[in-house]
Amino acid sequence: MEIGEILKKPFTDTGKFVVGVVLSMIPIANFTLLGFGVENFKDPKKLPEFSFDQFVFGIKAVLLGLAYALIPIAIAVLGVYTDYLILVTLSALVALALMPVITYAILLMGKEGAIRNGLRLGPIVEKTYGKEFITAWVISALLSFGVNLVLGLIPILGWLISSYVSAVVFWTSLGSRVKI
Repeated sequence: MEIGEILKKPFTDTGKFVVGVVLSMIPIANFTLLGFGVENFKDPKKLPEFSFDQFVFGIKAVLLGLAYALIPIAIAVLGVYTDYLILVTLSALVALALMPVITYAILLMGKEGAIRNGLRLGPIVEKTYGKEFITAWVISALLSFGVNLVLGLIPILGWLISSYVSAVVFWTSLGSRVKI
């Protein structure tokens, strides 16, 4: 897909746009956007319908992300007992390096259904840092960041819609560039 198509996609269905924006503002309910995003990744040409299954998947995805987050959290906690600045910096770098890993793990969980599939660290890291996925992830993350940056300049309205719009842009961009 062309970048213009990707940027327009969140706005192609008014009903889904409104539901997505509202869900993105409600704590816990906003987990639905993770399931919506993974379905969007699977078929980047069309917006999926919202469903309760996406909410359940979103909860699993958050738990999976928290499992991976234990690594940088443990490093940061060690900083309390040693050189705080060095270990907190290391923790932040590890967290940054884990972002594409967590994304791939969530996608793998979405493909194969069980949360344990997202915990196979060896194959996940190998695939994540392969040229195809990491390039697609970086492009998608930068595109999503750019959308957030631009929408963030629009007081109130931009802030309200940025979470949904940037999520659709990220997952659509990633899904149009790579397959799992």
